[in-house]
Amino acid sequence: NTYVQQASAGNAVSINTTTRLSDYTVVGKLTYISGVQQLALLGRSSSNGKTTYGVMLRSTRAQLFKTVNGVQTLLGKTIPIDSMTPGKSYIVSLTLKGSTLQMAVDGVTGARVTDSSITRGYIGVITGATAATFDDIVMY
Repeated sequence: NTYVQQASAGNAVSINTTTRLSDYTVVGKLTYISGVQQLALLGRSSSNGKTTYGVMLRSTRAQLFKTVNGVQTLLGKTIPIDSMTPGKSYIVSLTLKGSTLQMAVDGVTGARVTDSSITRGYIGVITGATAATFDDIVMY
């Protein structure tokens, strides 16, 4: 199934509050459509998305981050991604196991990062002044 999300200004956040877990991997296909090139896959998110871990795609790089009570902190180093152009898709994963976090984009794996700020939560997606589609988001 395809989910379309668009934020003409600011952020649009969607959280799946069906299952709240601690350790899992969330993976999905994120496709950029238009806007300022900012979209993310979330894990261990609060129901409102104000506290979460995530993998943010911006222009030509991917970055792990955490947001706690609305304050965002970047985690670890970026990994390069293909430049965002309309219709460009990325396979993105976020693995959360204990205090260890790791991202991967299109088969390129980022370094493991340790952080224990958020212990459990939901999966979700966010766009910042960007239109995007999200396909086949799964957790295991």
